[in-house]
Amino acid sequence: MEAAYRASDDRRAAGGPSAAPLHPEPGRRIGVFRPGVHEGGALVPYAPRRETGRAAFERLEGGRVTRHRDGNAGTSDLVRPAPDTAGRDLTGFQHPWLHGATTPPVPGHPERRAPARDTTPARRPVPPARRAGASRE
Repeated sequence: MEAAYRASDDRRAAGGPSAAPLHPEPGRRIGVFRPGVHEGGALVPYAPRRETGRAAFERLEGGRVTRHRDGNAGTSDLVRPAPDTAGRDLTGFQHPWLHGATTPPVPGHPERRAPARDTTPARRPVPPARRAGASRE
């Protein structure tokens, strides 16, 4: 988790937060398994577990699995039941983790903050688009 946390702000800057990924640049295709969504997204369930406690988090996750078995769930489907399960409003807590430009401190670990970074992160060069039938050499 510490490695994911250290890389989180850079991932958010390059691709957006896990619940609001940036759209690709014109002509650039992106994959479904983007680091900001999948690797950065690992912190999203870790944070509420630390904030609400193990028992409430397990009830929340168990309910999510039951409600969406064999189906799909969007961010709002995962966020909506959290206050009832935790017994309190979690909006102010959840929003920065899901939509914030920077990674919030880890609950229970105030010393664990994402390292300061340059405000203009370097972007990887955009590879030229491949044409149908073009050679991969």
